[in-house]
Amino acid sequence: MNSKISHTDINAGLLKKYYDGTLSEAEKNALEKRALDDPFLKDAMEGYESVPGSFEAFYTKHIPAKTRFSSIYLLIGSLITVALVSVLVLLHHNPAPTGIAVTDTDSTLTDSVITREVEVLPAAIDTLAVAADTEQIKLKEVVEARTEIQKTITYPEAHSDVPILIKENDERSDDYVLEPEEHNLKVQELVPATYLFELFVVDYRRITRVNTRIIYTKYEFTGTSAEYESEALEQHAELLETEVDVSYWEYLSKAMESFSNGNYKSALNRYETILTQYNDDFNALFYGGLCYYNLGNFNKALVAFDKILQTDLNAFKEEAAWYKSKCLIKLGRKSEARNLLDEIIAGGGFYVQDAITQRMKFK
Repeated sequence: MNSKISHTDINAGLLKKYYDGTLSEAEKNALEKRALDDPFLKDAMEGYESVPGSFEAFYTKHIPAKTRFSSIYLLIGSLITVALVSVLVLLHHNPAPTGIAVTDTDSTLTDSVITREVEVLPAAIDTLAVAADTEQIKLKEVVEARTEIQKTITYPEAHSDVPILIKENDERSDDYVLEPEEHNLKVQELVPATYLFELFVVDYRRITRVNTRIIYTKYEFTGTSAEYESEALEQHAELLETEVDVSYWEYLSKAMESFSNGNYKSALNRYETILTQYNDDFNALFYGGLCYYNLGNFNKALVAFDKILQTDLNAFKEEAAWYKSKCLIKLGRKSEARNLLDEIIAGGGFYVQDAITQRMKFK
C-alpha cells in the first residue's frame, strides 16, 4: 500500500492535532512516515511547527482552488454542527434559577432570537419537599383503585338531555376556606368522566360551565443566539411574562401529564391555577390533594379531600375519604381517623379491607 498522503489530505486541523498530541500513536507515526516521502507534507509540518498560522498561506498557494474550497466548506459545516450541538447542550443542562422549572415546551429558534418557556413556581410550592418514595401515593395505586371502583359505578358517556350546571365562584381566599358550588342535583348525581394519562378525570367538556378557559402567566427566556451559546445562558437571557388564554382541557392535560410523571410541584402549580378560576374543580381538588400529600403538606391535602366529600356528586368520593383518613393519621388526629375509617368500613367499598387493617392498629 502506498503510504504517501495526498495533498488534499493535508490541512491545518490535522497538523494542529499532531502538535496538540491528540492523534493516536499509530496515526502520529503514520503521518511522520509519510512526511519522509512527501516533501509537501514535510514542509507543511515544519512551517506549522515554527509558526502555526503559516500553513494557511502555504496551503492557499499550493493547493488548487477547487480542492481548497471543498475543504473550507467541510470545515464550515463541521463548525456549524458543533455550534448547534453546543446550543442544545446548554439548553438542556444549564440549571434554572431558584423557583424556575424548565418545561418540556419546545424552544423557538429564529435567525437571531431563541425563546424557551419555563415554569416559575411560587415559593409556597417550590419550598415543599418531596416525601420519601415509600411514603408517596403512586400513580399505579391511584389507577388500580379507580379501575376497581369503576366496576361498581357507571358514569354517563354522552350528553344528557339536561346537562349538569356548575357555577364557579371566582373568588378564593388565601386561607383555602372553599365554599361549595351550586349543583343541579335533580338531574343526576354522576358526572361525565374520561381518562388522561391513565388517570380518571371529570370531563368538563360535557358539563355546562360558566367559563371554559384558563388564563395563566406564561414565562419565557428570550435572547439572541449568541447569548444562548454562552455558559451563563439563563443569567443573560431576559425573562418575559405574557398572559395566555388556553382551553381548560389543554391546561388540565399538561397538569395530568406532570402528575403521571411524578412532577408533583409542576402539576400542583397548574392545579392551583385552575382552582383560582374554578374553585370547586374536582380534578384540581383531588389530584392537587394528592400532590400536597406527596409533598408533605397534609393540611392542604386534607382541605382538598374535605371539599370533595362535602359535595353530593359522585366523583372521587371513595378515594377522597380514604386519603383523608391517611392525612388525619399523618397529622396525629387519630380519633377523627378512627371515625372516618369506621364510616369507610360501614359504607362497603373498595377500601373496606384497607380500612379494617388500618382500624385494627388503633386498638
